[in-house]
Amino acid sequence: MLTAASLFLLHTSVPDDLSKASPPTAIFDQKLLHRAEHYERFLDVLWVLSTLTLLAVLAVYARRGVAYVRESSAGPIGTGMLLGMLGLGIVWLVELPFRLVAHWWDRRYGADEIGYVAWLFGD
Repeated sequence: MLTAASLFLLHTSVPDDLSKASPPTAIFDQKLLHRAEHYERFLDVLWVLSTLTLLAVLAVYARRGVAYVRESSAGPIGTGMLLGMLGLGIVWLVELPFRLVAHWWDRRYGADEIGYVAWLFGD
């Protein structure tokens, strides 16, 4: 099926009279573009900080998790379930402040109108 579709694409051509795309400044105000860049830049930095924090916390959990294995009397399957659920809770707790800041940022820029309580219990 995919091969047949690719064979049809081999015989296509792009018309010569297509105009080039307009620059964003031709459509949007410069102030709006700057605001959009500022919005995205903050979220990108927040994502990097969130990821680095999560990796650091998971590295600590990986080192300390061995002690839980030795202390557990739940057997291998029960201990694996315990460590998995504990890891899930740790990830949720570590990401919660970053997600809260991202929600605040979305509300500040009018990208989201959900209240904080509804946001917290919405997921």
